[in-house]
Amino acid sequence: MMGWGKFFRLLAWMGGFGLMMGIAEIAEQRFEAAQYTEPRFPAYLKEPKSVEDLMPAARSWARNRTGFLGAGLGAVERGETALLVTSVASDQMVVEAIRRALEERGVRVQIRPNYEFAGVSRSEAQALRNARRQSGGYELGYLDAAGWIESVFPDPEATGLSAGRQGLPVYR
Repeated sequence: MMGWGKFFRLLAWMGGFGLMMGIAEIAEQRFEAAQYTEPRFPAYLKEPKSVEDLMPAARSWARNRTGFLGAGLGAVERGETALLVTSVASDQMVVEAIRRALEERGVRVQIRPNYEFAGVSRSEAQALRNARRQSGGYELGYLDAAGWIESVFPDPEATGLSAGRQGLPVYR
């Protein structure tokens, strides 16, 4: 036999359940009726079409006094000359934007590709880059480190020998 207390608890439970089902039905109807905007590609990720598209970022770089591995481009004062060393992989539109931004600040800019310092042509430098990429070293990761070492130390072998003479560990 069911007592009145159990009956009222069951009734309250069934009423609560029914109320929740009704709320869920209303929420589902509202969800289906809601009009959401179409997904959009963020404007800051759009590929630039011209140097003018890059100028806001280039001006920011040209003003920044601190950089990743030292002073930023903003450390160069008005009237001074900055040498920008590019590679065969440098995006010429980006280089041009940085050049313009520095010149807006009154900095003289000279741009020299790194392959000129080595005494080779652009096509020879591009051929070397392509050969290194096709060798598989980038997938294995060791050419990433080798590229960094070669760019930081003009003569990596001599640097290692010098470190060894100073009693520092040299790993080969």
